[in-house]
Amino acid sequence: MTESRRAFEVLKAAGCFVAVSFKESGAHQVASQLLRPKRFQLFREIAAQADLCLSSTPDLVPFYASVCRQTVHLPTPYPLEFESWNFSRPPDERQGIFIGTREFSVFSRNHLLVLASVRTFSVPVTVINGDGRPGERMLRVLKFPMDQLTVSQPLPYPEYLRLMARHRFVLQFDQSSVPGQVAGDSLLCRIPTVGGNGAVERVAFPALHGHGRSFEELVELARRLLHDHDFYEQQCAAFEADRTLSFTKAIDSMSRWLPDLT
Repeated sequence: MTESRRAFEVLKAAGCFVAVSFKESGAHQVASQLLRPKRFQLFREIAAQADLCLSSTPDLVPFYASVCRQTVHLPTPYPLEFESWNFSRPPDERQGIFIGTREFSVFSRNHLLVLASVRTFSVPVTVINGDGRPGERMLRVLKFPMDQLTVSQPLPYPEYLRLMARHRFVLQFDQSSVPGQVAGDSLLCRIPTVGGNGAVERVAFPALHGHGRSFEELVELARRLLHDHDFYEQQCAAFEADRTLSFTKAIDSMSRWLPDLT
């Protein structure tokens, strides 16, 4: 935070318009970063002098508004208009469910709960194990039926997207109020995300997100996407038609608030 204040002072001294934001802006992540009183006070001082506080989630807007003169919510954009970022596969090549979370230790991710729920589905399931040997032991305890579960180690981003794109949809029970990177990744793969209460989920998947829905409802939506072909096509068509989260739309929105942005 002290490095942030130093950079802020240099920019303001040069007469720059300065907006501030958190890079990791899930509710639990912001709380962790501001856990110490001195760090919180330093953030308040920076935000109070900033020209703008930029929030990538709607959940942080009230917090920013309490310390900043002007607050704007802009969801994280994705390069949807660039064909080189289209990782989609034909619908008949998509099989099974990709689990969007990967951390047993972050309780708001509900990683264990989504894995336990999907275990009852008679379809292939893929999960990324980011927890090493402890994760392996937990996955063994879940006792998935033989050959149902595929476990992958963390991958370079393009390989991760290619793996995700081979699935019918993404499922997660994440209640961390994050910007929604996993849902953004699924947009690049042109497959739906079920669950998660992140900002991208709420914009891109209004009929499927986890904000205000029970886990039981999310499981039922997952079953519909697996077995109801018309419902699946409707959800895919809906986010394909809505380019609100494209880079072009984001620049249009940000140019209203950030001077000289082109």
